Amino acid sequence: MTGTPLFMSIRVLFGHPTRSLLDDIESLFYVAMYALSHLSLGPSASPAFNVHENKTAAYVKLGSVTSRVSYLECFGVKVCSDDVKAQLDLLYQLLFCRDSQFIGGKLTEGKAEARVVDTTIMRKIIGSDLADQIYRPQVDNDMPVENAPPKHKTRAAKTKKPAPKKPKLAPKKPKPADNSNNQDSIRDRLRPRPGRSTK
Repeated sequence: MTGTPLFMSIRVLFGHPTRSLLDDIESLFYVAMYALSHLSLGPSASPAFNVHENKTAAYVKLGSVTSRVSYLECFGVKVCSDDVKAQLDLLYQLLFCRDSQFIGGKLTEGKAEARVVDTTIMRKIIGSDLADQIYRPQVDNDMPVENAPPKHKTRAAKTKKPAPKKPKLAPKKPKPADNSNNQDSIRDRLRPRPGRSTK
C-alpha cells in the first residue's frame, strides 16, 4: 500500500489488495476536500483529516460521506462556489452512490470493487468531447457499457500478435546405467600412471 492515508480511498485503507480507477478518483476527491477545508478553516483542518491510522481514517471518511447533503460540512468546507460544488456533487454521486442509493458500506467489504464507472456522470465531470475520446460503448458482449475500457486498451488487445510456437524437440533418451564401466573408469583414475611417482 502506497500513498498518504489522508488521501487514500476507503477500500485501500481497509487493505484491499487491488486498486481501481475509482479508488484513484476517490483520492482526488479527498485532495479537493482537504484543499477546500484549508481555505475555509485555515491550517487547523477538519477533524476528518486529523486521523492517521488506516482503519480509523477509513471509518472517519465513511462517516463524513454518509450524507449527500452535509458531506462538505463534515470535511470542514464552509465556503465553496456553486460550480465547484456541482463538480464535487457529481464526484460524490460517482463514488458513493449507485442507483441513487448510498453504497459506502459496500466499500468496507472484502469483495471486488462494488462501484462501476458511470459514463453518464463521467461525461458531466470531464466533458463530452474528452469522454468521447476515452470511452466507447459496448466493446464486447460480456462487458457492460459502464465498464467499457478506454479505446487504447481495446486497440492494443486486438493488434497483439500471438507468440510464435516453439518447435517440439524429441526428448533425449536416457543412457542405460552400466555400473561395471563406471567402476572400471574410477579404478583407472585411481591407478598410478607409468612415469609418475606415487610419493
